[in-house]
Amino acid sequence: SGIFRMGAVAQRAKSCTFTRCQVSGIVKGANSTGALVGDAEDCSFTSCQVGASVSGEGLVGGLVGWAENCDFMNAVADGPVSGKGQVGGLVGYSKNCNYSNCIAKGAVTGSHSVGGIIGDLRGGNVSQCSATGAVVCDAALGGTLDDIGGFAGQIIENATVEKCSAKGIVSAAGAT
Repeated sequence: SGIFRMGAVAQRAKSCTFTRCQVSGIVKGANSTGALVGDAEDCSFTSCQVGASVSGEGLVGGLVGWAENCDFMNAVADGPVSGKGQVGGLVGYSKNCNYSNCIAKGAVTGSHSVGGIIGDLRGGNVSQCSATGAVVCDAALGGTLDDIGGFAGQIIENATVEKCSAKGIVSAAGAT
C-alpha cells in the first residue's frame, strides 16, 4: 500500500506481451495501480483474466492502471476497483490504446473520470467491449465529482468507440 506503480505481475512494463495471464487476490497501491500491471507502455494484452480486488489513489484499473500505446484483446476483469480519479473496471487511464472484445464485470468506485471499463479514454479505438458492473461516484473520496459513466468517465482526443455496451447502474453517493 502507498507504493507508486503497483501490479501483481509488474509495477511497470514497456514493449511487453502478456498472453493468457491470470491474476486473483487483492492489489492495493497509490497511483498507477492495476491487478496485472501498474504502468504499461507499448504492450499487448491477449486473453488475460483478472479476478482481483484493486484499490489505489488515482490511475487505477482492474487490469492496468495507466496504459499508453497498448493493445487489449479478449481481456476480462472481474473484481471491484476503487480509487479517487481516473478509475476504470479494466484500465484507469488510456492514451492511444486499442481494445477489442474486452469485458469489465466488477463494480467501480471513484470521484472523477470513473468508468465501467475505462476511466479516462484519450485517443485510440474501442470495439465490441462491455462493462456490466455498477459505477459509483462517491463524494467521501474527495475530488471533483465529475466525468462518471457506465462505459467511460471521459472520452476525448479523437477516441473511437463502436459496438460497445454498458449495463451497470451509474449512481452518486454522498453528493449534494
